[in-house]
Amino acid sequence: MEEKDGAFILGRRGEEDGVITVEVDAAGDEGAGRLLDAQALCGDGDAAIVADAGHSRLAAFHASLHFRRPMKTLLALAIAAITATSANAAATAADAFASLKKLAGEWRGPAMMKGMPPAHSVFRVTGGGSAVQETIFGGTPMEMLSIYHMDKGNLVMTHYCMLGNQPRVKLNPRKSTATELVFDYAGGTNLNPRRDQHMHSLTLTLPSGAKGAAQKLSVTGVSWKDGKPNPSCASTMTRVR
Repeated sequence: MEEKDGAFILGRRGEEDGVITVEVDAAGDEGAGRLLDAQALCGDGDAAIVADAGHSRLAAFHASLHFRRPMKTLLALAIAAITATSANAAATAADAFASLKKLAGEWRGPAMMKGMPPAHSVFRVTGGGSAVQETIFGGTPMEMLSIYHMDKGNLVMTHYCMLGNQPRVKLNPRKSTATELVFDYAGGTNLNPRRDQHMHSLTLTLPSGAKGAAQKLSVTGVSWKDGKPNPSCASTMTRVR
C-alpha cells in the first residue's frame, strides 16, 4: 500500500483515462480491508481503488472507485463494499437506539439456560418515542422489564429483575457495531456488585435485514455473583409479530 498526494493507493490495474468513477462513502476501521475485498471481486477488469489517508482511525472515510467494468458490475461492487463496511462500523448511541426501536414486536426462542422457560420478549416504543420497553416473560411469575433510553448522548438500559434489583448498563460504542450492541455494567440499585447476583453485561445481535429472511435477534447475557462472572446465557429469538 503506497501513499501518493495524501491518499493511500490500495490497488491499481490498467489505465485510468476514460474510466467510470463512483464515489463511495465507507465507515469504520475495517474500511480499507473491505475495499481490498471489493478490488478482489473485480476479477481481471481494469480498476483502481483510492481511499483517503488516515482512514484507519477515522469514523468515516471517502473512497473513489474507478472501473472499466460494465455499469451493472460497478454498481453491484459498490453496494457490496458499502454493505460490508457499514455492518462493521462502530455504532453510535443514537443509531443504536434507532435500531432498538425497530425491534418493536414479539420475539420467541429457546431457553437461555437450563431451568428457564423459553425466551419470550415483547418490545414497544413508549414515552413519546423517548424509550424502548422490553417485557420479558410477560404474564408469568418471572416477568421482568428492561427500559432503554438516551441519557446525555449515551444509550443506557435499566433492567428490573425478578431478583429484586435494578442493574443499569450502558452501550459501549467501541465494542459495538451497527449489528451488534454491547452493553457494560454502569451501576444499579438494591445491589452490591461485589456480592449480589445481578445482570452485569448484555450483547444484542440485531436482525440482518436481508429481504425474505426470518428476523432473528440473538441475546447474550452475563450475570455476576460474589464479584465474579457466571457462565453466559444466550438465546436466538425469531420475530413472531
